[in-house]
Amino acid sequence: MKIKKVFCMVLIFAIIVSILPQNVYAYNNMERECSVQEQLNGSKSNSDAVLAYYDVKTQTETLFTEKDLQETISEERNKGKIIGTSVEPQKATKSHVIHNLTKEEVERFEVARENTKEYYGIETSNIRAVDNRTLVSNPQADPYYRIAKLYFNHKLNASGTDWAGYVGTGFAIGYDLCATARHCLTDNYGNWATDFKAYYGYNGNNNTYCDLLKNVSAYIYYPQYITGKNADGTIQVDSDFDIAFVVWDKRTLEETGCFGMSSGLSEGMRLLTAGYPADRDNGNRMYRSVGSVSSFTDFRLRCNNIFCYPGQSGSAYYDSSLYAHGVITHTDLTSSGSVSGESSGRRFDSTLIEWLISAGHI
Repeated sequence: MKIKKVFCMVLIFAIIVSILPQNVYAYNNMERECSVQEQLNGSKSNSDAVLAYYDVKTQTETLFTEKDLQETISEERNKGKIIGTSVEPQKATKSHVIHNLTKEEVERFEVARENTKEYYGIETSNIRAVDNRTLVSNPQADPYYRIAKLYFNHKLNASGTDWAGYVGTGFAIGYDLCATARHCLTDNYGNWATDFKAYYGYNGNNNTYCDLLKNVSAYIYYPQYITGKNADGTIQVDSDFDIAFVVWDKRTLEETGCFGMSSGLSEGMRLLTAGYPADRDNGNRMYRSVGSVSSFTDFRLRCNNIFCYPGQSGSAYYDSSLYAHGVITHTDLTSSGSVSGESSGRRFDSTLIEWLISAGHI
């Protein structure tokens, strides 16, 4: 009788489990697979999500709605935390120890530079606007050591059997963040970049740098960036959301310092940028330029005479007080395919800044 009773109980439990939704038991394991697949398929289930956090170790993605963000911000305010729409820049407090690139690193940067130029295929002939970029003679001086030359690998096919190295630019924000363009972090198939490294204060003139960060803990980004996928598996994207933050596995502020953040913009506002264009000095030197805001929306800003070129993606738009207002993502092209001299990028909005403060990143 006891054996029959136990068997009946087991049978009943098995039947109950079989009719329950599978994700009740597999939620943690399926969270990333479902969310990423929904992004690639353009699922409406993600239509309310306005921000995302991807944990590299657990490979899980957490999506936030506007309501989620506002509740977090409100909760921190109620605790007495000071939250605003701007954050002050800070200098590094630790003395920099200058490091030398290895021979292998130098060679990888050379290959990555050519890959980047070939991928974008932009010619610099017949430039319509004045190229006002000037060389930064010492990128290891303040504030330039807050800017990093990025190295990363992207997969070249859907199966992931082929890959190539590329270069970009990023900059320090807050306690543990590196801001850059989302397209630097995601390949054409929606995969996160691998072997991601940020060389702060990189100086290719003598192959040195101030700090190297490479242990990525998480990514913060807009899930609206990926809008769907094509028949060959490549993704469709919305450039309005072409921005992301790398979260390092440790506090980095004391080493790298950081730019401030501000959501304030006005037409004619003077902005600067600095990064590593692949068409100057073989991409080994930092160049800066100065321009003005020509227009902006809730998502993007455009600047006259802030000339940019592949390798500068992810550079900051910052003002003379070192407040960053957004991230460069694109250079405009003329009808003939030459560079126009006007650049555009994603601006920082007040909700993003307030949430980063509430979440303890800045």
